[in-house]
Amino acid sequence: MLRHLRISKSKVIHLGFLAGLPLMLSVLADLIGGIATDRASRRFGLRWGRAGVGVVSCLGAGLAMLAGAHVEDGVSAAILIAVAAAFSNLMLGASWGTCIDIGGGRTGLIGGVMNTAGQIGGVLSPIILAQIVSRFSNWSAPLYLTGLLYTMGAVAWCMVDASKPIWPEQGRKA
Repeated sequence: MLRHLRISKSKVIHLGFLAGLPLMLSVLADLIGGIATDRASRRFGLRWGRAGVGVVSCLGAGLAMLAGAHVEDGVSAAILIAVAAAFSNLMLGASWGTCIDIGGGRTGLIGGVMNTAGQIGGVLSPIILAQIVSRFSNWSAPLYLTGLLYTMGAVAWCMVDASKPIWPEQGRKA
């Protein structure tokens, strides 16, 4: 098959590595983010232990995505987009930890709402991407939008206070 495509085996391996890089980096970021939010929560309290990791995650993802959109070299863009994906996953521990912290006895509900909101974005994303590329005739345009949205996420995390449960616990036993 490679003979028909006229792609060298080393090129296939290189492309395969770049394709898997977002997932490889995200696995590490997810673990590091969980450790970071636990340590930061012990040191700074739940408010900034959770929100701080979220802010760093979203800012890092936004800046890496904007840089990935701006560079001309395809390999550099792929690496920067992979770094953006990793930064995005850095906040998973803080996100789910916050659901537990504010949800109390309704943690499943809060986690479900959070996850559903994210899935709505995932469903709309290809539609919006196609519209943006069609309108601007530029594949970098949706990356710029994504970078902007991540940056706005950092601002949103500043309003999250994981130390304040949504519902007061009634009759909760220790």
